[in-house]
Amino acid sequence: VGLVEDAISAATLDAKPYFRAVAILCSVPDVFQAARTNVMLEGLLEAMETASAYYVPTEWAIELLTKLCKRNPSVKAWLASNPRKAFWCVEWLRMYPYPPTDGRGPVQLFPPGQTPRGQFNTASLMRSH
Repeated sequence: VGLVEDAISAATLDAKPYFRAVAILCSVPDVFQAARTNVMLEGLLEAMETASAYYVPTEWAIELLTKLCKRNPSVKAWLASNPRKAFWCVEWLRMYPYPPTDGRGPVQLFPPGQTPRGQFNTASLMRSH
């Protein structure tokens, strides 16, 4: 859990492997599934909120969380039972519907020192909204 939290908190641009780990751990059908899902999702959401000052990693993390919820009944049930813990995601999406363009606001496009693989421009993000 700590490894996943640390990676997401660092606002890494390649969070998919960590979300896969959460998906696998939350889908193991045993007597600990509910407790494990609780620990994993609380840590994941806390880490995502910690990294929410960076637009692209946060938007990708929210998208991955949505996919995780759609595909994993344990995650879906947990989110349905704990809506307040994920509500900050809804508020973040309302506050930041578009990527920052000037670099002067409270949310930056990327964490310092991180750049995406390949070409990236904010115009492509703007078209998708």
